[in-house]
Amino acid sequence: DTLAADNAADVLLRPPADVPVAVVSDREAFRQVIGGWLGACEGLAWSAAGNPPEAAAVMVTDAPAPPGGAAGLVRWHRADDAAARQPVQWLVDATHPVGAYLTGGTPLATAMAGHGDAAEGHPVVSALVQGARVPLVVAMSDEGRRTVSLFMDPTVGVPPPAHVIAFFNSLRWVLGRAHTVATGEPLSLPLSAGPVTVRRPDGRTERFLHEGGMFRYEATTRAGRYVVEAGGVAHVRAANFADPRESDLQRRVSTWRGPMEPPARAAASRVPQPIARALLWGVLVALLAEWALYVWRAGRGRSLGAMPPAPGPRP
Repeated sequence: DTLAADNAADVLLRPPADVPVAVVSDREAFRQVIGGWLGACEGLAWSAAGNPPEAAAVMVTDAPAPPGGAAGLVRWHRADDAAARQPVQWLVDATHPVGAYLTGGTPLATAMAGHGDAAEGHPVVSALVQGARVPLVVAMSDEGRRTVSLFMDPTVGVPPPAHVIAFFNSLRWVLGRAHTVATGEPLSLPLSAGPVTVRRPDGRTERFLHEGGMFRYEATTRAGRYVVEAGGVAHVRAANFADPRESDLQRRVSTWRGPMEPPARAAASRVPQPIARALLWGVLVALLAEWALYVWRAGRGRSLGAMPPAPGPRP
């Protein structure tokens, strides 16, 4: 860490009743399937209703035109009446939180719904159909509100475990912004009509007159807790500064090297030395030695030839 502001974060742990999930559908089969999944989680409080309550944090629906009112939306799309599950190969983007715990490349029996290619957002899971990629799970974040569209029908046959994992990953990703936002992102929560008071972490207080529905507070410029009071109820939200380069602990660059790979520092310490220079010096020394020997021999020969002859006996 090099950013001091990112060394602390406010995390609010709430009881399940503070994060209600509304299941909105006119099909009994959909309410039974999704209700069975949600009912298996003790940490969630959900209810099935024709219209979502104003206090719903997340809405799960298969309605063609989902009603508003919730801070997050997980929408399943209906398949045709004659649709059946068919084996398709899943292509998963594991870098997105919705794609966690999902493996790609394995054919899965999926009841696909139409119009997946026209979805806006990031395709997390796609199906490979006749060489073409067809989006199955699309995640989108628009002005602080998260939406996940699943273009498959859980009511057709028995859904495979991958469908259940994709649903709970989507629900977890959507709930991630229900009570915690980053600085600079709008704070959204459903409130009834009336006066609204916002107490900022810097000590200032702001007052608004809300018309009802989704309340949005844009000035989340300071990290800390924001207390929104409306109708005698105080809602606490935490805004944290998070730099993706500082906070992404799952994408660290590995410095590990295998045993068969030479160490980087050993490779860096070896400096190539050309052998031609040493050979030239050797040849030059040999030439000088040979030349010195030649001069020495030539000088010795001349000195021997210039000596007078030895005196002999006179006649």
